[in-house]
Parts: sequence; structure tokens; C-alpha cells
Amino acid sequence: MPKARNALRRLADIIAALAFAGFVATGPATAKTPPPVCKGNDILAAMKSDAPGDHRRIMAEAEATPNGQALFWRIERPGRPPSFLLGTIHVTDPRVLRLPDRIATAAAKAGTVVLEAIDLNEQRIGIAMASLGTEMFFTDGRSLANFLTPGESAKISTLLRERGLPADFASAVKPWFVSVFLALPMCEQLRAAAGLESLDQHLETMARKRGAKLIGLETIEEQFRAMAGIPLAAQVAWLKASLKLYDRTNDSLETMIRLYLGRRIGAIWPLTRVMIANERLAKAGIRDFQHALITVRNQRMRQRLGPILDKGGAFIGVGALHLSGAEGLVALLRQDGYRVVPAE
Repeated sequence: MPKARNALRRLADIIAALAFAGFVATGPATAKTPPPVCKGNDILAAMKSDAPGDHRRIMAEAEATPNGQALFWRIERPGRPPSFLLGTIHVTDPRVLRLPDRIATAAAKAGTVVLEAIDLNEQRIGIAMASLGTEMFFTDGRSLANFLTPGESAKISTLLRERGLPADFASAVKPWFVSVFLALPMCEQLRAAAGLESLDQHLETMARKRGAKLIGLETIEEQFRAMAGIPLAAQVAWLKASLKLYDRTNDSLETMIRLYLGRRIGAIWPLTRVMIANERLAKAGIRDFQHALITVRNQRMRQRLGPILDKGGAFIGVGALHLSGAEGLVALLRQDGYRVVPAE
């Protein structure tokens, strides 16, 4: 399944946009098909006039989110060189790759660069996928159609077929994979397929060029298993929500990028709940999604960052949603005795 492997290559972490993420490549571009420019509308900005009550609630929750108004942090402990922590977003948009001078300088000077996952080549991803087995596919006689309406099943089959996957693939694969595969608009998938780098890949390339030490906080197998470990009911809820939002993926991407550039990461989850417009579905999907893909992984990152931060002088880049909140990395590192302050 080479196309499936390509689809998962961009899955270094879901998020600065876990709410909408999943990084998909669909095959090599040619000189006759240059990468498209993704165009969408800012959903949150439109809400200010179209749904002012929703807009006020979203922004109030964003303001109340601990550590949700900054992306770049300085980590200090007496007697050690400071380290820096950047919340990233896994997209190819040039606005994101134009790093402010302070961030670019810190990345260029660090002796050690730490990212969520590194060396994501085809062979390693293929091996990781082969190890999943029942975590990726139904093998007990059930199929994806057992959990969806006929209309939802037909829509998924059509969308996957448009991306080069066989029709029977949709019936065998588990919901988490389909949600990932359909998460970003086709324009971003084509940009990835053309070889354009996401912010995380850009940071890895820069570190390699200057010979910095590179460390991956997680393996690709661990990342896959985090997604596969979401309870099946929550996987189904998230897939249904993804289908509901699918026709607005261009707008979702643009909104996410603007929230990222505006340092309003705390708005992502409440905006997602409003967009789903089904409180039960939103709570079921988002709660378990956050726990498996953010909270649990934050604890693992926290443990693995300890020895690195004790040496100091590191530049760390992880998805921005890992930073904010009471159980985010900023709060966890403060609990471990580090002074963590905005550096922008």
C-alpha cells in the first residue's frame, strides 16, 4: 500500500492542529502540475458578525486556557544554558515557515534540536504500518460500514477512491485512519506530494545542514499506536465529525493557520466543538481524542525531555496543542522545577 504509506508520512504529530490535522501525500508532482496555493476563509472571523454569541464563547474559553497565548518559550534552570520550546504546526504554508528572527536565531544556535519524530522515510513508515495489524484493520468480521449510515459509507468510499485507494480499503480499515487521511484539503496534500516541507520538516532540514544533534521524542510506531489506541466509539465519533466538517477543510486550514500566527491556540478546541454543532458527538470525540493524542503523549514527552533539559541549550519543536492547558508541556515542565516563560 505505497499510497497509504505516503499518506501517513506527514503524521509526525497531529497538531498544532490536532483538531483538523493529518498529513497526506498523494504521489509525486510533475513540472506540469506545480503545487497549488491553498485558499480558504477564516471561519472564526466570520463568526464575529454571523454568530457573535459563539464567537464570544470561543474567545472567552481561549483567553481562559492556561499558556494558550504564546508559541515560543524559554526554559530555564539555574546553572544550565536555557533551552527553547516552539509550538509548531504541520503544514507547508509559507506564512508559517517564515520564522520570526528570535525563533530562527534560537534554532540556528542550538547544539541539540528536538522534534516529535525524525527520519520519517518510506521504509520506516512501511515497517511501522506493517506492525499495526488489528490496530489498523478490522479482522473480526466487522467493517467500517457497521458504524456508519449508508450515506456516510458512500461518501467515504468516494473520497478515498479519489485519493487512489481501492474501494474495499474503506470497508476494512478502522475509523482513525480514515479521519487522518481525509483531514486536510487536497491542495495541502498536493503541496506535500510536491515535496514542500512542513514547519517540522523545515526545522529538521536546517538542523541537518549545520550538523546539529537531532533527537526525536517519539517513534512513528508510538504515534500510530496513540491514534489506534483511541476507543473505537470515539474513533467513530471523530470520523463522523470529520465527515461533517469535510466540505470546509479549506476554510478550516486557513482558520487554523491564522489562529497559529495570531498566537490564539486556545481557540482551536472550542471552535471545533462549535463547528461540529452536535454537543454529544463533540464531547465524545474531542475528550478521548485529547486524552490519547495530547495528554498521554505529553507525559511521555515530559519524561524524555528531562535529561535533555538538564543539559540545556536545546531547541524543541512540538505541535502547538501540546503546549497549552493545565496538562500541557509548559505547565508540566513548571511542575518539574523549570522556569518557563514566553520568549516572543
